[in-house]
Amino acid sequence: MRNKFNRAHECGLNCRPQQSANRQLCKVGVRFRRKPDALLAAPGSPVYSPPQGLDHPSGWHVQFPRWLPESGDWLMHVLVRGGWQQRLRLGAGLILFAFAALHFINTGLGLVSLSAVETFDAWRTSVTRSLPGTCVLGAALFVHIGLAVYKLVGRSTLRLPRWELFQIATGLAIPLLLFPHIVNTRVSATLFGVHDTYPYELLRLWQDSPLSQSFLLLLVWIHGCVGLHFWLRLTPSYRTFAPILLVLATLVPAAGIAGFAAGGAEVVSANTSPQAFAAFKASVNWPSDHVDALQRYREWTWYGYGTLLGLVVVILLTRTFLQSRHPRIPIAYVGGPQVTAPVGPTLLEVSRAYGVPHACVCGGRARCSTCRVQVVEGLETLAPPSPAERDTLASIKASPDTRLACQIRVVNRASVLRIVTPGRVNGVDRGGAVGRQGEERTLAVLFFDLRGFTRMSNGRLPYDVVFILNHLFAAVGDAIEAEGGWIDKYMGDGLMALFGRETGPHVGSQQALRACRRIDEAVERVSGELKSELGEPLAIGMGLHVGPLVLGEIGHRESARITVIGDAVNTASRLEALTKSPACQLIFSSAVAELSGLDVTGLAPERVEVRGVREPISIYRIRSARDLDLKFARKSTFQPAHPEPVSINPL
Repeated sequence: MRNKFNRAHECGLNCRPQQSANRQLCKVGVRFRRKPDALLAAPGSPVYSPPQGLDHPSGWHVQFPRWLPESGDWLMHVLVRGGWQQRLRLGAGLILFAFAALHFINTGLGLVSLSAVETFDAWRTSVTRSLPGTCVLGAALFVHIGLAVYKLVGRSTLRLPRWELFQIATGLAIPLLLFPHIVNTRVSATLFGVHDTYPYELLRLWQDSPLSQSFLLLLVWIHGCVGLHFWLRLTPSYRTFAPILLVLATLVPAAGIAGFAAGGAEVVSANTSPQAFAAFKASVNWPSDHVDALQRYREWTWYGYGTLLGLVVVILLTRTFLQSRHPRIPIAYVGGPQVTAPVGPTLLEVSRAYGVPHACVCGGRARCSTCRVQVVEGLETLAPPSPAERDTLASIKASPDTRLACQIRVVNRASVLRIVTPGRVNGVDRGGAVGRQGEERTLAVLFFDLRGFTRMSNGRLPYDVVFILNHLFAAVGDAIEAEGGWIDKYMGDGLMALFGRETGPHVGSQQALRACRRIDEAVERVSGELKSELGEPLAIGMGLHVGPLVLGEIGHRESARITVIGDAVNTASRLEALTKSPACQLIFSSAVAELSGLDVTGLAPERVEVRGVREPISIYRIRSARDLDLKFARKSTFQPAHPEPVSINPL
């Protein structure tokens, strides 16, 4: 019973009947695991500071499941922050996207057979056309459209990022094609008793409007996928699943369109004869007597929606006219321009309207904090923060004079400092990339150093010194890149390389270990090639560790670049320094061994003190990296200290 329980819950602690507290925790998915030696730093250290969990008196760390928030406040998660309107529109959009996905799957089954289409359709409509399903879908449709139009009407400028303009354009175009489709299906079924089965719809659409229907399908799908992308990108874990989601986002509509064509052709060929068509019309109660009524209803939807769009245009033009007549106030951007703007728009809208670069990852929804500013002058004239703004600012422990530009409306003279610097660095637009604004990732860090090069370079011409270093770094760089790593920085006769940004810490740790062996072989090859110039073989030292790091764009203007900071960097550097005495070529931490799944049989762990880390950590000393037997388990059983990466907003 105990073994079965442990397997089901991946529990590392034996849960006995008398341990009721442990057993109850396991029933909700809590995991018990020993804290790895390499991560036994102080509780306040980034190397081991589990945000979700507690230390059990027995010495085990109780790790809460990823879906369980530490504070219990579900609305503080970055994906659901924002006002009630944002959350309602998001929830309604997710419901509509799920409904569209079911439609695509249903249509895609046309590649199998019409019977498969009808079977799935019967199950789908039993849910969506039930009373609860009808209420939920109808409410989601009108809430999503209504709140989107409401937000559009409330905008003071349409100078927006291209993706937001695309979402607005597609969102406004979808109802023009969707409402007539609803009239032909749900309305005709409700008012006139039409059995709007999938064969009925396929026959009608394939004969009358195959292109417009295909365009509607693609429009809905692309609109939903773009919205999901710019919503999910707020979480660092999205990068891991993005390739899979991209494949699904491509295959699902492709299968849907192909199934629509295959099913349409099949149902048309089955009803080519007048007798077969007459029998089919009778079986579905074809609305031959209600054609005029259905056409009238379709026209009503067009006229009604067209009137709504016209009203939106009138409101926007009227607001623009009234704002032009309002008094204007000066707004100074510290380190930037000074503009005079009308009262009413948010500070982010002012920045966009006047072309002032202003970072904003979430699109002005108060979910991220990249648009935040320090209000240098005029703080007392601003309205108090809304609950959405207050929650987001609290999540980053912002100072009282820090506000979100997407939420504040300046009503008097003000001076602000943009905390997150936007704009272009080295010719690349960096204003909207989440990774460049700062995120926490678990990466493997490798420090490489050339031993005794200062002594070796004495008496050499500068040209010779540069030649030797460049020749060595070219070989070492090729070894690192061959294993999927990248060189973060060069430091004299050494460098720092990172692994796992695209592949994750498990594969990244394996790549780093393989890169160490490649580097050893590359250095030996360079020593042979430059034997006459060097006089003695090159000696190197490498330190390897893995842990949470802050990855972001750090620096000033043109010198800014993507780099990392964190205790894992310090630890890897200290491990590289330990290779000097006693002499060895590579030292890697037990965290690397556990994350990579490396078979350490035959290797003797050693506990060492590392400056900057309170507790000793376990390491493995390797005399020569090429002699390391790299046998990895299929899947690591070790989890990083942070059960789930969280966005880190730069200060």
